[in-house]
Formats: sequence, structure tokens, C-alpha cells
Amino acid sequence: MRQMGAFSVEFSTAYKEAIACVRRNVPDVILCDDNLGEKRNGQHLLEEMRRDALLLEESVFIMVTAEKVY
Repeated sequence: MRQMGAFSVEFSTAYKEAIACVRRNVPDVILCDDNLGEKRNGQHLLEEMRRDALLLEESVFIMVTAEKVY
């Protein structure tokens, strides 16, 4: 991300950690894995952030996965 011009990049390795990061500093772009452990996935994360109004309207949320089935 830094090589693409991002000047501030934060990493989270778990669902709760990701929520805490977003609460501290609302990002412009979120690149999220579908599998977040703790019986949670990227869709759960997006829905919680929307419900709690943690994202800006112009925020971009990109979810990626290596799963072969829907």
C-alpha cells in the first residue's frame, strides 16, 4: 500500500483489533480478508462498522478471499 502512495497504513490481525483501529482513526480505504477468525468474517466487520457509523460515506471497503466457494 505504501508503494502505491498510501502515507498511513495500519494492520489488524483480528476482528476486535480491526474495530479498535477504525474507532481510533477512520480510514479512507479498508482492505479486508473474508476470514477474520473468531467466527467472524469481512461481511460481519463491514455490517458492524456501518451499524455503528464508524465509516465515512466516501470510505472504500474491499474484501478479498482465497475461498473457491461462495
